[in-house]
Amino acid sequence: MRRVKQLVDSVCAAHPDDTFFSGFEASLESWPLKRRFYEAYERAFSILGDRSWENLCKKAVGHFHETRPHQVKGPFFDQLSDAFACQWLVR
Repeated sequence: MRRVKQLVDSVCAAHPDDTFFSGFEASLESWPLKRRFYEAYERAFSILGDRSWENLCKKAVGHFHETRPHQVKGPFFDQLSDAFACQWLVR
């Protein structure tokens, strides 16, 4: 999951005090459903060209600190959903 790892690394570099992705790799091993979700993200990210990926990553990292009631990191994941929309359009 190359691009997922790149995204997580970018988030951790931009927001070092946020613990949302702490233990991320280990959690993927112990929670198969979580791993499947992030594998779906990776498939969607792989559709994007390099420039589109860089833009999506930059926008998502920019929204990482935002939250909504009952939706921790909602705006961040909303940005990532653009990749699913692109995947659907490509199909």
